[in-house]
Amino acid sequence: MIHLYIKTICVVLLAFLSRSLSAVFHKLDSNGEPGFNKVSKSLVVENELLCSRACVKTAECDIIAFNTVNHTCIIGSNTTEITFTPSSIGTAWRVYELQCDPPMVKYRHSCYYRSKIGRQWLPSKLECEAMGAHLLVVTDTEENDFIYNVLFRDEPNFEIFTGGFRLMEESTYQWITGEPWTFANWNPLEPSLAVWDTGESEECVCITGQWNWTDIPCNQTRMFVCEF
Repeated sequence: MIHLYIKTICVVLLAFLSRSLSAVFHKLDSNGEPGFNKVSKSLVVENELLCSRACVKTAECDIIAFNTVNHTCIIGSNTTEITFTPSSIGTAWRVYELQCDPPMVKYRHSCYYRSKIGRQWLPSKLECEAMGAHLLVVTDTEENDFIYNVLFRDEPNFEIFTGGFRLMEESTYQWITGEPWTFANWNPLEPSLAVWDTGESEECVCITGQWNWTDIPCNQTRMFVCEF
């Protein structure tokens, strides 16, 4: 009974992961072997989902090709041109193009998904990762403006968790992706590192429509954005 239960969980999880792949990558119809004029990266991975995750972690990734025989994963940008050589025996390649279906919104080479309900920081992080994404990471002024002017244009008083956090014993913040912390849009007097009247530690970065960036306790509940 236990083995059957575990097997059922695995099947459901695999189906969920497959849906998360199709949510941002759409398969291109092809009848032959693909050729690429420009490749950003080539690596070997176990499956298409891991290939898509490698794309998400690669700057300027808009297209992936996965070989089901040798497990080669090819990552290309929006300047990559693909030509297909006809083949009578079919092809082992599966080619996908990055697209952001509503309600996701595309900016540069990422898709952004607004949560429908609020959660604490850790459950927010885990939910994004289960979808093959990560909590929002903002690396420059242009992306920050996109959050305010496009993603939350209809909700000026928004408050969302990001992938920014600090360890309790440290005073500096970092991104969950490991990207360098080179940009921030803190509200004046932030980060404060603790709630002013209770002293409760503040370790998670929140972006707000009214007060720019602020740090808050991670056990508070906020909406969040997943970035693919």
